[in-house]
Amino acid sequence: MADRRAAFIRTLMLSLFLLLAFGAFTAAVMVFDVQPVGYEGSNIGFASVNTWFHNAFPMDHELYQLSEYIGYFALGLAGVNGLAALIDLIQSRGFGKMKKRNLIVCLYYAVVVGFYVLFELFAVNLRPIEAEASYPSSHTLLALTVLYSQMLLFRFSAKSKRFLARIFSVCMVIIMIVMVFSRLLCGVHWLTDIAGGVLLSLALMAGLKAFIYRFDPPSANY
Repeated sequence: MADRRAAFIRTLMLSLFLLLAFGAFTAAVMVFDVQPVGYEGSNIGFASVNTWFHNAFPMDHELYQLSEYIGYFALGLAGVNGLAALIDLIQSRGFGKMKKRNLIVCLYYAVVVGFYVLFELFAVNLRPIEAEASYPSSHTLLALTVLYSQMLLFRFSAKSKRFLARIFSVCMVIIMIVMVFSRLLCGVHWLTDIAGGVLLSLALMAGLKAFIYRFDPPSANY
């Protein structure tokens, strides 16, 4: 128990550090090298780097569609997990008796949605090709956070099949990497949008791991 508590503190501190790093990076995006190079002359931070990268990788419809499909897949998984949590809540007749992992994951999704709404209301950047909030990349945030939650949840259903759980985790990581690079190279985001999305995702993922492994671990090993 003491080891688990120590691991919880370490992972939670990592989550907070990454969240602070995301906040600092966001502030830098808002003030460093800001130029009217975005859609219809909108201001973009890190303008020199962002415009160079966008010119190097213009719109790619195939990569864009690939990232959209991965986004739909992640939304589907989130919906399934939400439905499973609702069924657990109904069967348990209250939050107190439902599986902690389901409650934690639902709260985690709520935090993800909260960040999405926040940056939709207070847009840091507009996309290079349209007047839509661009920072951080919502598709990147959605895919990474949801697929990681699926990795953790799968470990509960494969306690006695660790090899299967590892294979599943590798598959999820591959899809995450494909999502990041397809979104990065398809031309609908600035480079800093993807960087911010990855940084925020890592912070939330570390937080999820900290709370699940502290309060409802899939095994005795952290």
